[in-house]
Amino acid sequence: MDKTKIKNTTLNMLKVLGTLSLLGAAILMPNILVAADKIFGITGRKRFYQNMAYLRQHKYITISEDKNGVASIAITERGKRKLLQYNIQKMRIQKPRAWDNKWRMVMFDIPEKKKAGRNALSYKLKQLGFYHLQKSVFIHPYDCRKEIDFITHYFRISSCVSLIVAGRFDGDRKIQRLFNC
Repeated sequence: MDKTKIKNTTLNMLKVLGTLSLLGAAILMPNILVAADKIFGITGRKRFYQNMAYLRQHKYITISEDKNGVASIAITERGKRKLLQYNIQKMRIQKPRAWDNKWRMVMFDIPEKKKAGRNALSYKLKQLGFYHLQKSVFIHPYDCRKEIDFITHYFRISSCVSLIVAGRFDGDRKIQRLFNC
């Protein structure tokens, strides 16, 4: 099987496990492979166990068994981190039907010891379509509070980042044309 396909399948499994959070379902319960086929797109017992082994090997999940022999699957902190990483990669800012005439300015002063977080934030803001107004100021015309909160939480830089909602500022017409607002 193609490594990319395995990674996509196991990531999908991890996403479902993460959605269900601490999954207390027994691996040995009836119809688990039928459910796996429908949920994960996995056909066959061997492939199911290969993907579970991959998740376990990479410490994304733990599998434990109680005294009655019932196995439980739990997502680990590392697995939760992987899910957050996946969510950040897929993140997009939704464009509303009508612009509310407000600008969202993301401003930050991130210390040198958190340089990796600062660089990652700048990169992600550019990727999301923010306009780079100044060295540590990015601007966007649409609501992005949830996305900014999520990103800053993920990179552990929330205390260093501010989101300001503003009406007008000098030079906003030029930026408005860039966003077709």
